[in-house]
Amino acid sequence: ISPDGGRVALVLATGDSSQIYVGTIVRNGGQVSVNNLLPISPQGVYVTDVAWNDQFKLFATGHDTIIGDGDQVYEVQCDGSDWTPRGHEGLPGAPTSVTAASGAQVVVSTSSSIYEQQGVSWHALLNGESLGTNPVYLE
Repeated sequence: ISPDGGRVALVLATGDSSQIYVGTIVRNGGQVSVNNLLPISPQGVYVTDVAWNDQFKLFATGHDTIIGDGDQVYEVQCDGSDWTPRGHEGLPGAPTSVTAASGAQVVVSTSSSIYEQQGVSWHALLNGESLGTNPVYLE
């Protein structure tokens, strides 16, 4: 759910395809629904996870099935523009889960460890091996 609580980003997978969809959260009395779900990730990118950074920016994990550039962390605007690989240098394996928050480092998990991006490379969280999966920022 976006920081403003008005939108949701989710990953929908079907067979060998997986994309990020962004939609509007609609609250009506006790009912909540999601409207206008639209795909924002490029064709040929298989997405495994997505997280909001701020009201306009998302981070995702996945890989480009066309280029074959390996598992990556991507940065993207919520409308799908500026799809940018953030690299995987320093990660011991494929990034499987991502969390982000405005003003904080992007954090990913690999098979059993958690890493944060510092500059162009990834380093173990807290400058040592940080065991764990599925990192989350609490705001």
